[in-house]
Amino acid sequence: MHRTIDVAIVTVSRKEKYIYELLRRLRVGAPVRLVVGSADVEYLAPFKGYPQLKVISAPRSEWKRVKGSSTHHKATWNYWRALTVGVSTAGREGLLLLEDDVVPSDNLEPQLHKIIDWLEVLYGINYALSLYYPHQFTPADASGLYVEYPTHRFFGTQAIYYPERLRQGFAEFLRVNGVELNRTAYDLLLREYLVQNRVPLFGSFPCLVQHIGRIGTGLGAFHEARIVAEDLAVRT
Repeated sequence: MHRTIDVAIVTVSRKEKYIYELLRRLRVGAPVRLVVGSADVEYLAPFKGYPQLKVISAPRSEWKRVKGSSTHHKATWNYWRALTVGVSTAGREGLLLLEDDVVPSDNLEPQLHKIIDWLEVLYGINYALSLYYPHQFTPADASGLYVEYPTHRFFGTQAIYYPERLRQGFAEFLRVNGVELNRTAYDLLLREYLVQNRVPLFGSFPCLVQHIGRIGTGLGAFHEARIVAEDLAVRT
């Protein structure tokens, strides 16, 4: 591909090892950083030695500070970590950040680049792109590649592409409002940040990931995409 995009997965040990299916199906050219939100990294042992995967465990001092916090606060803290330590490549243009209970389309990477090409012709680098949404939308233009996602309807950070400027800005906003103040859930803080900074939000058409985390961590009711890539409709 002609642009450099880092890829990170925010993950935590779960009863159901959804991440195994995600990693089995994820086909991207870039190295993938697994940002772990607890002291337990043993569940990732089957992937030890994979050259394309790097496990980023929580520093002991940070984990000691947050381990007694609520599940919501720990999840926000780890999402912030993924926005910061999830990047690794100099000159990157953005970060694709996935949650660990999704499955991706086999065509995710080439389709993502195609959508970015189109959006950046129209909007430059000031936008956010969700590869997942639980709503029923129709394509925004004749390209058929993306939908306009009304920001006030946004929730669910299952798969977000952050252009580099957005990644930097939201990481700092989340550090203050999510990690330090813990005002609300991190997906709602992303919505707030986009609204405050007038950042347009788009979604891929169709969704390039599907949410499979029916047994979750208590952060909300289960939801899934209604319109997904053809291979996801067949396999999930």
